[in-house]
Formats: sequence, C-alpha cells, structure tokens
Amino acid sequence: MKKLLIMIFIGINLISYSNDITGNIASLLDAANFYEKSGEIEKALEAYNEILKKSPENKIAKKKNLILRGNDISNWSYQKKEDYFDEFEKHLETENYNDSNNIYTLGSIYMKEKSFERAYKVFTTDTSGDYRNYFGVGATANFLGKYDTAITYYKKTLAIKPNFYRCYLGLSTSYKLKGDFDKAIENMEIYLEHKKEKEVYIAISNLYMAKKNYDSAKLWLENGQKEFPNSIEIREALREVYQKN
Repeated sequence: MKKLLIMIFIGINLISYSNDITGNIASLLDAANFYEKSGEIEKALEAYNEILKKSPENKIAKKKNLILRGNDISNWSYQKKEDYFDEFEKHLETENYNDSNNIYTLGSIYMKEKSFERAYKVFTTDTSGDYRNYFGVGATANFLGKYDTAITYYKKTLAIKPNFYRCYLGLSTSYKLKGDFDKAIENMEIYLEHKKEKEVYIAISNLYMAKKNYDSAKLWLENGQKEFPNSIEIREALREVYQKN
C-alpha cells in the first residue's frame, strides 16, 4: 500500500511538472510572438532559445530561430554563414521541402548574399505553386543566364497572381538579354499601364535608342516628362536623344 501511494505521488508530481513546462512554453511562445511583431528581434530570439532549452524539438521555435537569426547574416563571418546555410538546408530536407515560406526565406537570404546559384536551387524545390518562389526562380534564372527558364517562370507567376506586375519588368529584362527588344518593350508597356515609374520610361527609350529608332525614343521620354515634369533624369535622357537627331 505504501509503495502504491509513493508511485501515485510521483505520478502526480510528474503530471504537474509536465503541465508547468507546457504552460511555460506557451507563455514563452506568446512573448516571442509579441516581441517579433514589435520588431524586438533580439528579445524574440532569446524567448525562442529559452523554449529550445526546455523543448529542443519544438518545431515553431526551431523554425522561428532559423528565420530570425538570418536577419543579421550580412555581419557574419564566412564560416558562420556556411554553418547557418547548412543548418537551414537540413531543416528544409527534414520538412521534405513542403513549407513554401521557409523556401522563400532561405532563397531570399541567398539572393541578398548574391548567391544566385544556391537561391535558384532552393526556389526550384517548391512544388506548392507559391508565386513568390516562382518569381524567385525567374529572377535568379535571369542572373544565371537561363533566360528561357526565367520567361517560363515569370509567366507561371502571372498565371497564379496576375497583378504581380513586377513580372513584366522581369520578362522585359529576359527578352532584352536575349536580344528581343520588341518583346522587351512590349512587357515594359504593359507594366506602365499599371505602374507609372520614370525609370521605365527611360528604359523603354533606351531600348528604342538601341534599335536606332530615335523618334520613338524621344516620344517615350516626352510622355514620361508629362508624368514626371520635375525629373532631372528624363530631362538629361531627352538631351541625349536630341543630340542623336
């Protein structure tokens, strides 16, 4: 009987201890989420690290820890970056690449680090149809000289999210680099239908200049000047076109 009472007492204490840990972790998660939303990244990381001490396999804390640590990667040493990339890649593998947000996060970090080959490889692992990762494939493909691939993925992105107008600039770049200036101009014109930007007027003018079509180059700059009458850049570009005529 005494032995039975001791076992019951131990069991009750274990349940209580387990509940305390669970409650503590829930509180820490709430605190970490609050700090993250408030932009206090260091405090958020401290909370997630505390969770991992108590529960090393906590999926939320592991994922958030990885993502938030990457915010400061530009100041790290080469080896520290490589260790981090290896850790993140292994995390993606354990998830069988089924979290498009994590894929996008790591791909974006690679992009910022100008590691385009790695970014391309990561973005292409996404099979969920996340438009951000399709766009990532298109952007990195352009950097790597895979222009046809870039065009394919920009079009895939637009099929999923038609109002993601940046794709038209990406398409324009791909066609320009392929030497198809007419297609490049066509896509920039589509972009301008939705977003008025002085840089795009200048870019279209430059493409017409490359085609030695100076009248059209001048016309586009004059249209741009109407939209942006105080633009010094457009005024200087116009001066160059006038000199060609």
